[in-house]
Amino acid sequence: MPISLNQPSIPKPLSWNLTIDSTTVVVTGSMTIGSVMVQLVNCLDISQDFSDYALWWSKTNIWLLNTKWTLDQYGVQSDAQLSFISMHKSIRLQLPDLRVLSISADFSVTVFAAVCKLCKDLGIRHAEELSLLRVLKVTNTNGSHERRTSPRRRRYNIGTLNRHNSMGDSLANNTSTISTLFSPGTPKPRPKITNDTILTERILEAHATVSNLDGTEAKLRYLKAWQALPEFGITTFIELLGIASNRLLRMTLTGDTLKTWWISRMRAWNVNWENKLVTIEFDGETIRFLPLYGVESKCIHEFIGAYIFLAMRLTTTTMSDNNDPLQHETLFQRLTAAYS
Repeated sequence: MPISLNQPSIPKPLSWNLTIDSTTVVVTGSMTIGSVMVQLVNCLDISQDFSDYALWWSKTNIWLLNTKWTLDQYGVQSDAQLSFISMHKSIRLQLPDLRVLSISADFSVTVFAAVCKLCKDLGIRHAEELSLLRVLKVTNTNGSHERRTSPRRRRYNIGTLNRHNSMGDSLANNTSTISTLFSPGTPKPRPKITNDTILTERILEAHATVSNLDGTEAKLRYLKAWQALPEFGITTFIELLGIASNRLLRMTLTGDTLKTWWISRMRAWNVNWENKLVTIEFDGETIRFLPLYGVESKCIHEFIGAYIFLAMRLTTTTMSDNNDPLQHETLFQRLTAAYS
């Protein structure tokens, strides 16, 4: 006669259907994200490299990147709509020098990490000071031109991706605010003065101030009002910037030197390629120079970088001992290129 051991039976976990894109997968809450992805790839039956693919939950704007976590840990239920898409996508990026490039960006990382990676690939310094700005496309589908108000802070920050969120999360959040904050509005019309009496009074008041003056007194009063202007008495001169091997010179058109700055005291120099403004920082002083008469800012940038390279080659022992021409050429390109 068989003896009953009275062992409790282990309940089988309940299974349910999970929709990923247009494919339905039978899963349980204890299944890991990696197991769900493997089951999905087997159901697709497509010969393709899915190493760059991940699950994207559009409702919560998060990537399910931890493949060891279960569906219960992420809070995924049967009503969740997931997408199995690539993490790297191609974007069109406009650089500060107005060049437009097609670059592959990682949408699964934060905006700050994506900017650091793009700056590293492009050779741009100070990535922590840069961010991404999305180009806005304002559309009016219902034909309404009603003005809509919004907080000033949200209007200032619209289009700028949040560096603490992922690329996909930031783009999804901005999509919902663009149509609200930037709907075309009808500008308030300027008030029109239609009362002829008000115009007549203003003309008479202006005429009364000068009606009792003769010609000489009227001219003197005009000169006094002219001299009271803030721009009166300012004479502008054209100055030249001379670049030598060891110093910078501010000169007049006659060749007289007004001031000298030594390159050894230079801390940094920067070129704003949009308005062609050259900014040079010294110890306790910053000078700005705007090239004229067809001279490009790139020429000044290359002169300064080349002279610094020559000074380093003559004074630095490591460069004089190292005769590798490839390293010398790389250093020269970094000092004279647009981005070093």
